Amino acid sequence: MALFDYVLFDLDGTVSNTQEGIFKSIDYAMDKMGMPRMTAEEMKKYIGPPLTVSFVKFLGMDDEAALKCLNAYRERYDAAGVRECCLYDGIKEVMLRLKKAGVKIALATSKPQEPAEAILKMLGIYDIPDFIAGATLDERRNTKAKVIEYALQGLGNPDRKRTVLIGDRCYDAEGAEKAGINCIGVTYGFGTKDEFEKYGVNLIADSPEDILRILKV
Repeated sequence: MALFDYVLFDLDGTVSNTQEGIFKSIDYAMDKMGMPRMTAEEMKKYIGPPLTVSFVKFLGMDDEAALKCLNAYRERYDAAGVRECCLYDGIKEVMLRLKKAGVKIALATSKPQEPAEAILKMLGIYDIPDFIAGATLDERRNTKAKVIEYALQGLGNPDRKRTVLIGDRCYDAEGAEKAGINCIGVTYGFGTKDEFEKYGVNLIADSPEDILRILKV
C-alpha cells in the first residue's frame, strides 16, 4: 500500500528542468529594464516562487516595476523559453508507476496555468496528472499555498493526511505546511536539503527513483 493516496508534483526543478528557458528570459528582462545581468547562481533563487515576488524581494523593485519586468520576461519566455526544458530522467516512469498503483496525481506549480499546460503537452505528460493547477496571470492565485489549495479542490478535497507535495524549494515546503499536507523535498532540482530543514521536512529524494522508495510504490 502506498504511503500516500494523493501526490502533488511541483513542475520546475521537480518534473522538468526549466533552467535554460528561465535564465535566458531573465537575462532578456534585465536587458529591457536596463539592469545588469545576474550570474547563474544568483538566478537559481528565482526558480520556484512567483517572479513578481522575487523581483521585489531580491531587486528592491516596487510593484509597478516588478510587473513591468515580469511582462518583459514573458515576452521572451512565451515565445521561446517555454520550449527550452526537458524532463528529469525517470520522472515520467515515476508518475506512471504511481498512476498504476491507484495514486491520484496533480501538478501544482507557481508557473501560470497556460504555459504550464503547454510545457506538459510538449513533454508528453499532459494526460498523466488527474488535475493541473497553475498560478493566475492576474495574481489572484499567486502563492504556492493558493496553488496547492486549488489542486486539492481539483482532486476532490482529499484527506490532507494522505496527501503529499513533492517539490525542490523551500517555497514548496512552506506552501505544503500552510495547506496542512506532507512534503517530500527533492535535491536533484534547484534546491538543497538545507532549505527543507526549517520546515521539518525529513523525507528527501535525491533522485526520481527515490520518490518511489519513499512512497513505497
